[in-house]
Amino acid sequence: ESLKQAHAQQMAKLKSIHDNHKLHAQQEAFKQNAIREGELAGMKEAHELELKRMPEEWQNQVDELQATIEKLTAEMDEPKVQAEIALQEQERLHAEKLESHAAEHMEKASSL
Repeated sequence: ESLKQAHAQQMAKLKSIHDNHKLHAQQEAFKQNAIREGELAGMKEAHELELKRMPEEWQNQVDELQATIEKLTAEMDEPKVQAEIALQEQERLHAEKLESHAAEHMEKASSL
């Protein structure tokens, strides 16, 4: 009888130890989940802040580009720039004529 009782006590002890381990494992898992959730919340918050900041930066870049375009457009309208553009166009046409003329001479020379 005392052997049965001793065995029952040992089994109760083992069950208690097992239950404690199980409880500890659950607590540890819960703690790890809480940490992960906290990290995720922090990452989400940082991401949301970044998303809020990005449109501001984009708008600044767009404004800078717009200002540059306006400046270049204004410069393009200056008579000096217009004269330069016209001169470059004349030079390009002249170069095309010379190339065409040279090509004709080369054809004539090769047919002789």
